[in-house]
Amino acid sequence: ASSVEWMRTHGFKVFPDATALVEGVRAKGIRLLPMTNNGALGILLKLHLAGFADLRGESAFEVFYGDDALGDSKSNPDVYRRLLAREGLSSDEVLMVGDNPVLDGENALRGGIANVAIVDRGQAKACYSMGGLLRVNALTELLPLIEKATD
Repeated sequence: ASSVEWMRTHGFKVFPDATALVEGVRAKGIRLLPMTNNGALGILLKLHLAGFADLRGESAFEVFYGDDALGDSKSNPDVYRRLLAREGLSSDEVLMVGDNPVLDGENALRGGIANVAIVDRGQAKACYSMGGLLRVNALTELLPLIEKATD
């Protein structure tokens, strides 16, 4: 309980567009595999704050990956290769979504993820591509693209 309060006090939150993206993707039956540079407990707390997990470890996600599960942080592109191998996924079956153009973006591409989207809520354009990365100003911009790709 004190960890949850610390996270709230220090501004850890889940944006409403992230909640909408998760709910929209889950409704289509698409697997979601959250990955963080924090340990698994850190992501559990973030998911708890968003209403997607409880503090016993029950989660709306079948699995989530902290840096403790993949043996390194997202600063090492190999973690993306490990995730693909562990889950038996090919490069083009995955959409990496993050907010850090290097750790979540460039390193995911170098690690074998073919589809990468970076959210930058401060950009004026709703959606554009730059340097192999799809950039969106709101995560809800991804929902029509995901629906089109899965239909």
